[in-house]
Amino acid sequence: MTSRDMAAKIAAIEAAPGNDFVSLLKVSGLDPAQDFRFGVFKNQDFRGADLTGFDFTCADLSGSSFEGATLGDACFRGATVGLADLMRATDGELHRARIESDLALGIGRLPRVLYGHLGRVLGAIELRDGRILSWSTDNTIRIWTAAGEDAGVLPGHAYCVTGALELGDGRILSWSTDKTLRLLTADGAESNILAGHTNWVEGALELHDGRILSWSGDDTLRLWTPEGASARTLTGHTHDVTGALELRDGRILSWSRDNTLRLWTPEGAPAKTLTGHTHDVTGALELRDGRILSWSRDRILRLWTADGMSAGVLIGHGDWVTGALELRDGRIISCSWDGTLRQWTIEGVQIGVLASNGKQITGMLELRDGQIFTWSRDGTLRLWTSAGTQVGILTGYSEWVTGAKQLHDGRVFSWGDRGMIWQWSGSELLT
Repeated sequence: MTSRDMAAKIAAIEAAPGNDFVSLLKVSGLDPAQDFRFGVFKNQDFRGADLTGFDFTCADLSGSSFEGATLGDACFRGATVGLADLMRATDGELHRARIESDLALGIGRLPRVLYGHLGRVLGAIELRDGRILSWSTDNTIRIWTAAGEDAGVLPGHAYCVTGALELGDGRILSWSTDKTLRLLTADGAESNILAGHTNWVEGALELHDGRILSWSGDDTLRLWTPEGASARTLTGHTHDVTGALELRDGRILSWSRDNTLRLWTPEGAPAKTLTGHTHDVTGALELRDGRILSWSRDRILRLWTADGMSAGVLIGHGDWVTGALELRDGRIISCSWDGTLRQWTIEGVQIGVLASNGKQITGMLELRDGQIFTWSRDGTLRLWTSAGTQVGILTGYSEWVTGAKQLHDGRVFSWGDRGMIWQWSGSELLT
């Protein structure tokens, strides 16, 4: 359930006559076992209510009344609520030991939740001054302090914001399904609109010389001056361009739903088409030795020489490949909708399979301590040692986890379908 859906349900409660909590719950359609986790329910009247089966994990219940309520097996793990308030329930003393243990878990053990977005959070980055920038299907970009406090909404897009980045001079660049990119000053004031794409903008990056490169569902890439003036349109792909990167020698590599990757000169002239994949190319990266690694919905990863010649095929996944990394020790690790991680030598030989025991793995990152952090459509995040042993599971999302990022101080932020951003203190929380 998104935050927008949650807000609608809470509004139904507020509009209903009477104040009996159980009756109001039926009006709202909220699920006691799921929809109260990580929510904000301040100053609620739970007096006389039977809370058996409720899960209030990490919920903010400050100021709420529990006099005469029945707690039963209700979970208050990490919740913000006074122990004395809960003890006013008819069975409060009976469950005191368990509740004290639940509440103690909130001290440095469970994530802080950043509320504000009203749709799926699609991404977040850390700015150089330590603030957090996030964007969402609710059409907004939000700024958060380094401590995770809401610092406001940035102006601009009319539709879903699909990405943002901080430029070298501190300005912010964002892009959207409204077909535009927008330049904002470091303090969030709009300075320019980059218009030209004829379909939604899939992504963008800043090149080493300050130019901006964007790509779109209109099958093209575009180069822009640092000030946002259109400089060149790169044509050649025959379907949505879904990604691009700048190689170390300044060339541009792009990939598309047309099953190909393309190399371009630094000036944007076509150089070579890399063919071999038989379905959408979903990602690529440049390895430290200059070779290129790509992956696809065809379940295969491919190695290419620096000049775009086929150099190997990595076969093993049973569903489309959603990501890959080159680890610090030179190994390659890939993840897939088949629910597995697979390890490969730098030559592309499979050396291990790590089963997640969950649904489709949608992404991963290597933490600074060498551990692997993965996220999935089953609402979990998982931590693995560099050797491939699963050491912990973070739960709490009810739906799709869409991304995660490690900050400079070791904290990990993750985000997903319910409009929330979670702040984890560090990888030790998963052990």
